[in-house]
Amino acid sequence: MIIIMLIIIIALSSIHFIIQNYIRLSHYEGNAKNESSAGRNMKDRFRVYLSLTLLYAAFIFYISSGSNPIDSRAVVHFLEPIFNSFERNGIGFLLYPFYIFIAYPNQALHLVYYAGFGFLLYFTLKNSPYQVLRDHACIFAVFIGTLYGVSDEFHQSFVPGRHATLPDLLADSIGLALAQTIIFIKDKLYFKK
Repeated sequence: MIIIMLIIIIALSSIHFIIQNYIRLSHYEGNAKNESSAGRNMKDRFRVYLSLTLLYAAFIFYISSGSNPIDSRAVVHFLEPIFNSFERNGIGFLLYPFYIFIAYPNQALHLVYYAGFGFLLYFTLKNSPYQVLRDHACIFAVFIGTLYGVSDEFHQSFVPGRHATLPDLLADSIGLALAQTIIFIKDKLYFKK
């Protein structure tokens, strides 16, 4: 499951990179010389990000629909030897932020899934045709993502073997907020250069 999460993160980063470079390339080739062409590029980006966001939401729904949730013990069983080897070598302090995966594996997975969702929501809203959504993309991403988290937890209450929990919803919201925090910090550091 950790490998799947890493693949998701790498895929999202790669897709974002490709979209941004495609838009830059079309700009340099002269396709975006006037405002109507630039507006078309924004609409194209919006459509791509919206499609990716909806696919990711469907992925979360699919994961939530399974009667057999991810076995938390399997995650712990996979990570514990890694953590122990770091401890034995005196560099365990490097993994302190990641102990959440051992202490609360289910909530940690929710956090990672919804952080990815938060990134996609932000980029979708940042390329929205509506100015208010572009101006407040961080706030709307957390709000929309949390509403989706509430609907996901409600949906889980009807799945045999699953149940809705407040800690899962809290982890969803923290993941969304974490994504927006990372974006905010990146933007502040990027504009200072």
